Amino acid sequence: MWRKTMLGLVLVLWFSAAHAAADGLKVVVRNDAGEALPYAYLYVGRKAIAVTDSLGVGTIPAAKLAVGETVSVSYVGTEPQRAVYDAAMQQRGVWNVALVETIRHSLTSEEVTVHADLADFFDRSLKRVPVIYYRHTLCGRFSVTDRPNSVTGTVAATQTRRRQYHYYPEKEIATQDDTTGMGSENLEKLLHMGLVQPVATISTVNAANRNARYSYLGREDSCHIFRVAFPQLGYYRHAYSMQFIVRIGIDDRLIRRVQSHIVNLNDETWWTRSDIRYTRSPLRRFGRPETLAVTQITVEWPNGGVTLTDPRLFEVGAAPAAAEIQNR
Repeated sequence: MWRKTMLGLVLVLWFSAAHAAADGLKVVVRNDAGEALPYAYLYVGRKAIAVTDSLGVGTIPAAKLAVGETVSVSYVGTEPQRAVYDAAMQQRGVWNVALVETIRHSLTSEEVTVHADLADFFDRSLKRVPVIYYRHTLCGRFSVTDRPNSVTGTVAATQTRRRQYHYYPEKEIATQDDTTGMGSENLEKLLHMGLVQPVATISTVNAANRNARYSYLGREDSCHIFRVAFPQLGYYRHAYSMQFIVRIGIDDRLIRRVQSHIVNLNDETWWTRSDIRYTRSPLRRFGRPETLAVTQITVEWPNGGVTLTDPRLFEVGAAPAAAEIQNR
């Protein structure tokens, strides 16, 4: 009888493990304080395969996994975790992940009480100010990567139209590297993606409402720090999951910095990460009475990315050409 019982138990455990392996890899994501992290992104290699639910649990399907591949978890504002999917992990069928919050601050009981309604607190903390988008030229040094190619140089990008879709239709680009491998048309397209990102990011954050999920991470450098997550957002027949870390000036209520992580739920090969810094625009008489200007752009996607450093704003017609900037 004892042997039959033990045999039955072994069979149940074996069947459970085999069933879990067949279903795929269940990933349970927490932060270093043990709190569930909803809407974290699960990757196999460089592909965003799944998103965790509101309890911080997600599953990578078995069909997307193979022994020896790298699986990872990414969540804006934390250090990503990676592991090799080996036979032991396959047999367990579960991966418990603890992500370290890079900007988490301990909150006082008073702050927790005052900020109980985070959506309202976010609204009260934020002036909904756009990035400057009309009648100006943005000059800066850029680096564009489209693996295995990388091109550096300077750009003078001019905006004279009001519509966001036509953001920076005119560009003067001077390069320091051979563009043969990347192609000049592809270079301009990729650079354009980086220049549009600051506008798209602010537009999304300014449109945040009670459908978004909010966390308050505390204060740092005279800023309130929020995490804003959109579990799913439809845009041009695609579904996206978006996460933002937003730093808002306590005194002026202007956005100072936004870190974002966005995945396309319809296309696992497409995602972006960005880190963009802003300041009050010196060209306030153009466009709206008060606008923001970028001071740094970093955008990454699966096969490359864009950085823009030392950006400067000029009135239309007053900016030096890219070739002049190159020679300075």
